[in-house]
This record gives sequence, C-alpha cells and structure tokens, in this order.
Amino acid sequence: MILLSVISSTSIAQFNLVPNASFEDTIFGSPCYCGGNIELCVKNWFNPHGATPDYYTYFPGYCSGVNSVNNPSGFQLARTGNAYAGIYGILSPNRDYIAVSLTDSLLPGECYYTEFYVSLANLSRFAIDNIGCYYTNDTSGYKSFGTNIPVVPQIRNQPGVFLSDTLNWAKISGNFVASGGETFLLIGNFYNDLNTPVDTVNFTSGWQGAYYYVDDVLVAPCDSIVGVNHIIPNVIRIFPIPASNELYIFTNQLIQRIQMDLFDLQGIDQTKKVIIYRRDYGWQIDISGLSKGVYILNYTDGSSFRSQYKVIKQ
Repeated sequence: MILLSVISSTSIAQFNLVPNASFEDTIFGSPCYCGGNIELCVKNWFNPHGATPDYYTYFPGYCSGVNSVNNPSGFQLARTGNAYAGIYGILSPNRDYIAVSLTDSLLPGECYYTEFYVSLANLSRFAIDNIGCYYTNDTSGYKSFGTNIPVVPQIRNQPGVFLSDTLNWAKISGNFVASGGETFLLIGNFYNDLNTPVDTVNFTSGWQGAYYYVDDVLVAPCDSIVGVNHIIPNVIRIFPIPASNELYIFTNQLIQRIQMDLFDLQGIDQTKKVIIYRRDYGWQIDISGLSKGVYILNYTDGSSFRSQYKVIKQ
C-alpha cells in the first residue's frame, strides 16, 4: 500500500499552524519601533538567537516616516497586508533568525507542508541560496550562538538558486515528515560562511551582507491542503494503491532534472536497493528488494520545490 499526500501552491489558510502568519498583529507603543526588534513589535514571533531580526509595517502616524514600503534597507511592499519581517541571511559571520510557537505540536510520522516568502532588500550587496526553516521542540540554547545556529533545516530553497529578486517575493516551500513533538518554527540561514555560497548582485552597495524580508508563513498538514493523488504543477503522483513490487511516479509536465532518495524511518538510505527506470513524464521504481515497512521518498525537481512522501510496502 502507498500512502501519498501532495501539496498545492494555493494554501488553505484555516489549517495554518502558524499564528500571526503575516506579522499583522502588532504590539503598538514603546519600546517597539519600525525596523526594531521583532519580539518587541509582533505578537507570537520572537528572536531565538543573539541577533536582532527586524519588523516593518505601513501604519500612518505610527512609523514616523519609516514603513514597510520605504525602510532603511530599501523599498518593498508587503506581500499581503501591511507588515513583514527582516533578517540578515548573512552579514559575516552574523545571522538573524525569527521564530514562532506553533498552535499545535507536530505529530510523529505525519507529513507537513511549509511555505513562506522572501525578497532581497535593495541595499544588499549579496544574495545567498540557502534560506530555510527548522522545526524543533526547544529553542532555549540558541541565544548562546553568536553566528549561525548549527542545525540542518528540514526545508530550504533549491541549492544553487540564489534568492536575488528585490522586486518580487520568492516562495520557499516543501514537505517533510515530523519526528513528533516539534512546537517551534525557525526561519533563517543555518549554515556557516564556508557553506553559504554568495552571489554579488549590487556592486555599488556598501552593505557587506544579504538582507531578506519575510512574509506569509504557512505550516499545514499535507492532507489538509490537497487530497490524495491530486495532480498539480511540478508535483508528482505515485500509484498503484496498494503496491508491493513496483511504484509508478508520474508528473503533469516533462521534468529534465530529478533526484529521488528512499530512506527507512531510521534515516538509512535505501536507494541502492531499488532500481529506477525513466519513463515518459515519469519513472518506475522496482521496490521488490525492500523489506515490508514504512519508507520516506525524498523528491527534488529542477525548480525550488522539494517534497517528501510516506511509502508503505506491504
């Protein structure tokens, strides 16, 4: 039997586990100010790290000339509403992170979809390719880190695809299977300088960093967004259901670059035990050599979309 959940780019807001997902619910008055520390200005969100992530909003009479449209980092409209956050993806060797407590703990073995949007600030000299998010059940030790938080994010944008757009909002999204008990979501660059590729995009800027705006954060159970076996762009369909020897993977468009990896629940790579055949608009995977049980199929195509699927061989 194969259990499959796939994700649509049009999310269903009522299932969102992120409170104040667009940073609109603010705390007015001192000591908050536009461009100030996010935990002093925005409900639910906080700074898990030793740096100072920022907050911007357009609220006439409140921001004293500094708002989300024109701010010290450049010009940007909020993707939705009037507010967004700001973080340094890199300012060697410093980083900024924003964090939020989810409205419910994640369930073990369940698939969750994550989506958020970023835009590079105009004055940034560099762009980077590894903004992501990390789920955890404890943030108490992260204040001690002066640079990057050394964890591996469950979701990040496509490696090699630099987030360099200063006009539009770029979506970072993907699926992952929860270990269980995760109650916090962190967003930022979790890699050190050595493992953070940079692209110079503004040779005239004096800023020696990459500063990103963040807006519209979504975390939702996979099956709350799109039903089983529903085909959408850049997402795959797996069948038959049930299956014991072969999996068939189809897409609704031709994808030239693809990577699939199969892991057991202990995280051991089982890819070497399967044979993958290329087919028109899809692939065939021979799983006859695998033992019965639960597996996780990681799927990455040529875009920024990364996904995980729970596979049960019976």
